[in-house]
Amino acid sequence: MNQTLDDLLKPVKFLDEAVLRQYTKLTQKWESKGRSRYSLAHAFQLPTIPSDLYFVNSLGHIPKVSLGILLGLELGSNISEPSTRRDVSSDRTIVESNSPIARFYKKIADVTRFPLFISGVGLMAKGGLDLVGYTRTNNPEYLKDALSEVSLGYTFFGNASSMYVKESNPKLLDKTPAWKTAYDFVKEKISGIVPEPAPELVPVKARSVSQK
Repeated sequence: MNQTLDDLLKPVKFLDEAVLRQYTKLTQKWESKGRSRYSLAHAFQLPTIPSDLYFVNSLGHIPKVSLGILLGLELGSNISEPSTRRDVSSDRTIVESNSPIARFYKKIADVTRFPLFISGVGLMAKGGLDLVGYTRTNNPEYLKDALSEVSLGYTFFGNASSMYVKESNPKLLDKTPAWKTAYDFVKEKISGIVPEPAPELVPVKARSVSQK
C-alpha cells in the first residue's frame, strides 16, 4: 500500500506534540508568576553558547557553520520576538510576526526542534554513560568523550527547548493527549480482532413433573 509523506511523518508529529505539551505546562507555570516566556527561552538557549564553544573545533566546517547559524537565529529570535509578537487575549494566544524573516525561521524551527531535542537527549545520555566509564576506569578518553557529548547534546537540547517554549500553546492542553488518542485507537482495533470469550453454558436442572 502506498504511503504519503504525511502518513510517514505521523509518528514524528505525534511525538513532537507530546513534547510540546510538556513544555506548554512548564511555560504556563513560568508565566503564572508574571514572567515572560522569552526569559525562559533565554534560560535554555544562552548556556548553549559556551557549550558550543567547547566542542565547535571538533566539528567539520559545514556542520560548524550550520550550527553557528542556527544558534545565531535562535538567539536573534528570542531577542526580537517580544516586540514583533504579542499576547492578544487571556488565553495567551499569540499573533504571528509580520516579519517575513521571522515567519521563515519559524518554519525552520517547527521542523528542526524535535530532531534537535531527541539528538540532544541521546547525546547527553551517552555522555553520562561515558562519565560513569571514566569513574570506573580512569581512562581519560572516556572523560574527553563525555564532555564533548554533553556539550554538543546540551547545545541541541537547549535550542530545541527554546523553540518549544516560544511555541507553547495552552489550547493544546484542552485537547485529548495524542498518546490517549493513539491508545484508544489501538485498543479499538485489538478488540475488533481478538474474539470475546465464549459465554459459559450453565446447566439447567430439569424440573420433576408430578404424576397424577
